[in-house]
Amino acid sequence: MTPGVNLIKPIVDSTRELEPLDDEHPLQTTAFLGCCRLFLPVLDALGVAFKPARADVGGNVDRLKKKEKDFQNVRAFGLRVLFCVATTTTTRRRASVFALVRTDPHRLSLSLSVAQLFDILLDEKKSNSFAANTSCSKGLLWLKRFLEFVVVLVSKLAENQRTETKEAASYAYAEKLKPFHGWVSSSAFSVVLQFPPARKGFVESLGGEKVLETDGKELVEKFGPVLKHIDEFLTKEDLNDPSKV
Repeated sequence: MTPGVNLIKPIVDSTRELEPLDDEHPLQTTAFLGCCRLFLPVLDALGVAFKPARADVGGNVDRLKKKEKDFQNVRAFGLRVLFCVATTTTTRRRASVFALVRTDPHRLSLSLSVAQLFDILLDEKKSNSFAANTSCSKGLLWLKRFLEFVVVLVSKLAENQRTETKEAASYAYAEKLKPFHGWVSSSAFSVVLQFPPARKGFVESLGGEKVLETDGKELVEKFGPVLKHIDEFLTKEDLNDPSKV
């Protein structure tokens, strides 16, 4: 089988938009979610059995993207209010603008800040909606965990050309997902782990052994710290929920 298109290099290239990672350079939502979407073809390459995992990742990316758009709409609202305040000359019109602000002060407050990725979660903490299963806090948490699974899988395969996909996937699952799976989820995933593609086919679908050896290792080096950065934030904000599902 001829190696396919390089699925890993686009992810590696996209990590440049996420650098540097520090308090002065917040993680950009659009760039991060764009990077996450590039993992979907890798999950596709794992075959039909991994479709639920692929759907989970894609669904959480979509959830965060929708919230980002909501923030953008709120920001547009705030800018309109500020424009009205700055350009309104009559007392009656100015009073009507302030009345609008008083009806939704939280919305205006959000609009005056830039919606970085972590802002979305902090807003959920402020509104006490972070614990819901449909929250972006839970979405980012599970997105991080599934991407950690992929990164460890790629790492194990890149370390040793004799490692089979099944062995690498089982190791990655035990380390990154199993601690948070209850009996039902764990049993279901144990079935999934019986049907990964053989190493040869999977690696060739990623682009070949050379791609895995070079870009695969760079993926671990570049995206691993991004996931660690997110994990540290979740822990600091008490959002790293250890509950089993």
